[in-house]
Amino acid sequence: MGAKKGYDLLKKKSDALKKAFRGILQKIVESKVRMGVDYKDARMGMAEANFAAGDFSRAVVDHVAVCTPVRMTMNSDNIAGVKLPIFKLKDMDEVSEGALLGLSMGGQSI
Repeated sequence: MGAKKGYDLLKKKSDALKKAFRGILQKIVESKVRMGVDYKDARMGMAEANFAAGDFSRAVVDHVAVCTPVRMTMNSDNIAGVKLPIFKLKDMDEVSEGALLGLSMGGQSI
């Protein structure tokens, strides 16, 4: 009786963790696919900019700020007794979907 109950609890825990893992894996796959498309578009944009303006990479590097205004928060989600870290961008209202996250206004100088 006790072994059956323990087995059922572990099975529920395993199922909950598998479900969470599949959700995270789905987000990773979607991000990778989107990243491939965005990378291709970025490379094409860079080639067009270099063709139009010449080599401007040094000017962009000189105008990049030291710190970025984008911040992340980390929370933990408890799934069947296991704490999983959850990372979110802070102040999503201020950060647009197409924002230059790592450049910190460096893209404005282009």
